[in-house]
Parts: sequence; structure tokens; C-alpha cells
Amino acid sequence: MAVPDGATSVVYSISTVDDEPYLDLTFEFAIGSGGRGEIADAAAQAAADHVLAELAATYPQAQVRAERTYTGSVPGTTWPAPEEA
Repeated sequence: MAVPDGATSVVYSISTVDDEPYLDLTFEFAIGSGGRGEIADAAAQAAADHVLAELAATYPQAQVRAERTYTGSVPGTTWPAPEEA
């Protein structure tokens, strides 16, 4: 996804619900703007995706919620992408 106009950072919120461990993680990345902002945004998403994969592997019974928002602008597209039926 392209970084929304005016965004200066992206925030990933990841939490587990309904089962242990009860985690609530928030990662905020300064992304800048322009081409460098796109690269920093992609790196931030890769890091957040890695955290999700590790949680799924380590705690397969836990239900994980994840959300991404950009500061100073509209929320980003749904992340992670919904599983296709």
C-alpha cells in the first residue's frame, strides 16, 4: 500500500485474546515521506509480519488481533490481509 499523504509514522498494534499469553504489543515506526517513506513502511510491515508469524508458531491456540494505522492521516488498508475463504 502507498503511504497515505501526510503520514509521518505507522503504528502496528498486535494483541492476543481469549487465551494465554495475554500480550498487547504496539510498534511505532517513523517512516518519513516520499520514496524513503515507502521503503521504511515496507520494512515496518515486514517486522510486524515476523512478529505475527512467531506468535502463531509459538502460541497456535491464541487468537491474535492486528491493526495498522498511520499517524496524521486515514487508517491504512486491512493488515494482515484477511484469509481467503
